[in-house]
Amino acid sequence: MNENQIKIKIFILKSIDTVLVIALVIAAIYTALYAEDKEFMIISCLVGLFLVNTLGRVTNKKVAIMRVQLDILIRDKKKEEQRTLMGTRHTTARATKNTVIKTNPTIKK
Repeated sequence: MNENQIKIKIFILKSIDTVLVIALVIAAIYTALYAEDKEFMIISCLVGLFLVNTLGRVTNKKVAIMRVQLDILIRDKKKEEQRTLMGTRHTTARATKNTVIKTNPTIKK
């Protein structure tokens, strides 16, 4: 995977987790205000909180693993850029086989 794919996967996982938390908060507010059977709805919200918590821990673990992979990719990319930069900086002009060396002849009188 390249950097952009990892970043997109991290974003998707974090957004799913955020959407689930927001949905649970909205359900809890609705339960507190409008539910006829409040005990059942409170138990349902607690079960939902447990599920969102478990899913959030799994999501955070995957995001942490992907961030480490992203850091490794970025580090490798920087190393490769430095190698290319150092390789081009230290090249020398080499003489080819067809080079003619011109010298000034000495004239003796």
